[in-house]
Amino acid sequence: MQEPGRLAFLHQNCLFRQLLVQVLSGEDRFEATDVDHVRPDHYEQLLAIHPGVVLLDLSLPEKLAVDLSAFVREYLSATKVIALVQGGRLSEDNEAALLDCVEAGAHGFVLEESSLQDLRDAIDTVLLGQRFYSPSIVESMFDQLANFSRETRWRSRLRN
Repeated sequence: MQEPGRLAFLHQNCLFRQLLVQVLSGEDRFEATDVDHVRPDHYEQLLAIHPGVVLLDLSLPEKLAVDLSAFVREYLSATKVIALVQGGRLSEDNEAALLDCVEAGAHGFVLEESSLQDLRDAIDTVLLGQRFYSPSIVESMFDQLANFSRETRWRSRLRN
């Protein structure tokens, strides 16, 4: 059975992963587990942990963040996924990976530059069944939407 306060954390940076697990586990309401994405049994580890939330690095190699999001949606349907995003704004690579993760079932996105309280808020929000996006991610998404809209209108005018 899925445990809301149980967290699984997958990140490329071992030190960051272990520190965040230690900090979150030090809080009464969370039990965080370090899952090494390099180990071949990381999917089995997730099934055994049965976390309420999986925190993962959006930039895991070989689109692993997308694969993990889809795996969680299929095999741990009550579990929520929050991807951690490097940088202050979305790069083209991050943007594509973010959209792929949304399609695969991710519930939230938090910038790694965010505060620990922002991460706690994201966890609480997705556990309530809502989506969470760091404000600068939303801003970047609206910028992309505006650019797309301008390009579409411009192309439409050229055709007419």
